[in-house]
Amino acid sequence: MFAHPEAFLLLVLLPLLWLVQYRRRARRPVWTLSGVPSVAGLTSGLTTVLRLLPELLRTVAFVLLVVALARPQVQEQSREKIPVEGVDIVIAMDVSRSMEAEDLKPNRLEAAKRAAQAFVAARPTDRIGLVIYSGESVTACPPTTQHGLLQNVIRSVDYQNLEDGTAIGLGLANAVNRLKVSRVKSKVIVLLTDGENNAGFIAPETAAEMARRFKIKVYTIGVGKIGMAPFPIRRTDGSTTYQQVPFSINETLLRQIAAQTGGAFFRADSHESLQGIYSQIDALEKSKVREKIQYSYREIFEPFVWWALALLSAEVLLRYTVFRSVL
Repeated sequence: MFAHPEAFLLLVLLPLLWLVQYRRRARRPVWTLSGVPSVAGLTSGLTTVLRLLPELLRTVAFVLLVVALARPQVQEQSREKIPVEGVDIVIAMDVSRSMEAEDLKPNRLEAAKRAAQAFVAARPTDRIGLVIYSGESVTACPPTTQHGLLQNVIRSVDYQNLEDGTAIGLGLANAVNRLKVSRVKSKVIVLLTDGENNAGFIAPETAAEMARRFKIKVYTIGVGKIGMAPFPIRRTDGSTTYQQVPFSINETLLRQIAAQTGGAFFRADSHESLQGIYSQIDALEKSKVREKIQYSYREIFEPFVWWALALLSAEVLLRYTVFRSVL
């Protein structure tokens, strides 16, 4: 498209330009060669072609300049998703020592972190936070739309900073506390654990009742295989050996929490199944967004100007050098 298409009216000057050139050419004396007629005719025809070449270059340059004056533009568009009604989410992640078991690769915690990161990346318009718990619980990141920051926090989570144990009730209560003041209609907790509640001063049932009262839906995930799983044992010399250690998950408790709050319970015994569970939760809890399309225009007149200048330069060069004796 063109910003100033009216500039093409200048093309009506072309016939006038050609007329001026024709009259100028008509006033010039015509030189012919005597002798063999065929040679004279060939020379005369070549002279005519050479005379027209500079005029052709000038004409094309004029057309290119007119196109540049019309300001040709390329339309570009950008799409932006604007949240209309979002979902506030807190991921409550078990970081107890048992999450080092390697029945999921590379281990349970790393698999949980990667799945959580993919989940966050799939929901760019929602406020998402992270609570971690073992024998105690802390808020690693409050609900935020700064997902780059949240991704870094998830990536840095490890087992070292909290007292060991599995305080499911405490982790859930902490997550509820982060969402209870939210004003959005949809509030969700994704609670992940690989064991049974054995620590903390808040019972999981009490925390689930808190979630229900604040209309917070809880999706519970039991991660890891039930039974024996390889577990790393670090020796005093710095080396690591593996032992088969028994694990169990209180599925009854996790199902109860989910049912009490209107959520759902999932079992993840592999990295792939864990990724799939987060995808299911993502599909169940959709945010309402609308798409805003913005249009912009990029100017592309410069190549036409440079080509026009190049042709005019060539015309002047030919006129006063190669064709000087002919023209």
